[in-house]
Amino acid sequence: MARPPKPWWHSESGEYRVMIRGQRHHLGSDKDEAERKFHQLMAQPVEKPVRSDTVVVLIDEFLDWT
Repeated sequence: MARPPKPWWHSESGEYRVMIRGQRHHLGSDKDEAERKFHQLMAQPVEKPVRSDTVVVLIDEFLDWT
């Protein structure tokens, strides 16, 4: 099981960072601001919703092909 994301201090750059869904985010040097940005990032939806018409288009293209 993967570790839950949490901000860490990166001493070389002097800022907080976090890794969310395989992407590194720079949160800034202020701890309170970094926590706020971290919570904003975690509140974003995980996946983009799939449009319902994409399945219909795919099925139509398959039927045209066959």
